[in-house]
Amino acid sequence: MTASEQRESQNLNEPRLVEADGYLVRGFRRLAGGLGPYVYEKTQDASLLLDGGITPDVHRILSVMTDRWAELGLNTKAQRIATQLFNFRNDPWAHLWGYDDYEVLYHLNNMSMLLSAASAETQSQEVGQMRDELVSLVAGLGALVRQQSPSEYAEWEQEFQSWKPEQRQFYWFRMAQQGAQPESGRFASLPTPLEPDAPSGLEAATPIDRDIRQPEHFVKEGDAAFDEGDFDRAIADYSKALELAPDDAAAYNNRGIAYGNKGEYDLAIADYGKALELDPEDAAAYYNRGIAYRNKGNYDLAIADYGKALELDPEDVAAYYNRGIAYRNKGNYDLAIADYGKALELDPEDAAAYCSRGIAYGNKGDYDQAIADYGKALELDPEYAVAYYNRGIAYRNKRDYDLAIADYGKALELNPDNAAAYFNRGNAYDDKGEYDQAIADFGKALELNPDDADTYHNRGVAYLNKGEYDRAIADYGKALELDPDDADTYHNRGNAYRNKGEYDRAIADYGKALELDPDDADTYHNRGNAYRNKGEYDQAIADYGKALELNLDNSAAYINRGNAYDDKGEYDRAFADFDKALELDPDNSLAYYNRGVAYGNRGEYDRAIADYGKALELDPDDADAYHNRGVAYRNKGNYDRAIADYGRALELNPDYALAYNNRGIASALAGEYDRAIADFGKALELDPDYADAQEGLELATHLRDAVTEYNQDI
Repeated sequence: MTASEQRESQNLNEPRLVEADGYLVRGFRRLAGGLGPYVYEKTQDASLLLDGGITPDVHRILSVMTDRWAELGLNTKAQRIATQLFNFRNDPWAHLWGYDDYEVLYHLNNMSMLLSAASAETQSQEVGQMRDELVSLVAGLGALVRQQSPSEYAEWEQEFQSWKPEQRQFYWFRMAQQGAQPESGRFASLPTPLEPDAPSGLEAATPIDRDIRQPEHFVKEGDAAFDEGDFDRAIADYSKALELAPDDAAAYNNRGIAYGNKGEYDLAIADYGKALELDPEDAAAYYNRGIAYRNKGNYDLAIADYGKALELDPEDVAAYYNRGIAYRNKGNYDLAIADYGKALELDPEDAAAYCSRGIAYGNKGDYDQAIADYGKALELDPEYAVAYYNRGIAYRNKRDYDLAIADYGKALELNPDNAAAYFNRGNAYDDKGEYDQAIADFGKALELNPDDADTYHNRGVAYLNKGEYDRAIADYGKALELDPDDADTYHNRGNAYRNKGEYDRAIADYGKALELDPDDADTYHNRGNAYRNKGEYDQAIADYGKALELNLDNSAAYINRGNAYDDKGEYDRAFADFDKALELDPDNSLAYYNRGVAYGNRGEYDRAIADYGKALELDPDDADAYHNRGVAYRNKGNYDRAIADYGRALELNPDYALAYNNRGIASALAGEYDRAIADFGKALELDPDYADAQEGLELATHLRDAVTEYNQDI
């Protein structure tokens, strides 16, 4: 339900006047174009002119001219002409579109006569030229009418020409004074012309002051201004109408709509309230007040007003639809879905209702239903960009990233300036691990919306995931310039600094994040990791403890605190934390792996081997677990099993220099010097500065040579 639907409007396309319409519009504009420059010359008021003296707003300019002419103190005859023009516009002219062709000719003929008088009075070439052009227009329209109905035109012309000019002028002027309208389509029954009280109709006519116009005239002017988007002028006109008719509920309602369009919701609500005092059964006023309350965020009051509107008009689709929006904004998704459903019962072809219901389903986490509704909206409107966009969100939430990306792409085909679609497609690409595509989309979003902190943040995440830490840090910095209170951005910049090995900066950013959000367990956990990376194990343990106070089910925090205790040599505490992690998550391969490391560090190699084995059952591709189990086997003296495990680690990670080095040691201990030499050499190929490998190579070579020499001596 739009504002225009709530007010009556003139029909500008009556079938009989379609061809004549061009003449009439030109007549309006010529009228304004002719008198406008003359008034401007007298008043120097440039607001009266548009596009070289021609304004499309003839109603307004004629009204303004009436005031200006009076202000100029022109003589009585000129003022009467202006008043006649005004009243002619105000009554029969304002409803001209309902007349038949012959009554249109009456109006235009009489207007041309008034212009003749104005031209004579003002000696204005512009007015005279406009009069001549209007006469030409009358002739053109007359020819058109005569061609269509020759006999009727002849009858009309005979009737019209039988009147004296003064009679015609005075007749229409008196009709305007009395607020009367000619009977449409019945020119033959026009009343007998009135004889003027004085020799001239112009001299006899009493001027009508602008300020005694009827309230409905101001309402019409307000409606016209509203339709042009000039809400201030509309409000002024409605206010004038209310001064004249304080009990006009429709004027309050219309002024409320204008206030609402300006975003002045409190004033709008006050006007709707006044309209409802005057007319408690006005469903439209309840509906409109509901919109104002919703725009203010007062969803309960909005819902109450929509409900009242629906009591009065149970089939108001818009009221159901907008109450659904209010429920959805409150988080009452089931009630929102019910209202959208009711709207769709009343109007099954409403694509927007399907789309909005899809959003509500999506908010509930019911993505399949959401996708179905978006699909229905797109069946009804295949170019509904918003439906593609929101379906993309639903697909992404389902982790159907390719379908999400396709829908975002379709939304962008229809609306290439949709920064949000680029942003969300970037998120989907990031989810897929296609970081370059994600970064490109975030960049496009920033071209369209350069001040969006979230886009900088998420591009920073993509750079972080790519391992481009400096670029990530730069984007996080830009996001923080735009939104200095974003704890997540400080947290993620801390992650980037930690990955770069800049632990102090990481710790500082985690600290800032915790100032903004003191209850973020993940930030305590990650700051603990940074402290542990620095070797500050007590600080790390304290942060892991804080993370666990906030989230007792955080198995990762137990594992990492266990690692910190292991680093300190406090093995019993380490084992207790690893055990707790496995209680929470029995299939956590990392917990088994790290407990195996702790057992190995304490020299309990069998337990270490058992834990590494369990980790490998859960994650058969864990090269580190094979490597460390190989270390445990080697420490037990079981070199063959150690060599086998090192080999498996190298199958999974051919660039694992440490595994080559340790297999070299195991091979040397097993007396296989050539294999040891080869492995130490491979480790040095991967890391030429690997001192242990160089030392192992030299020792293995020495031992091989010594054994060879010994065997030769024997």
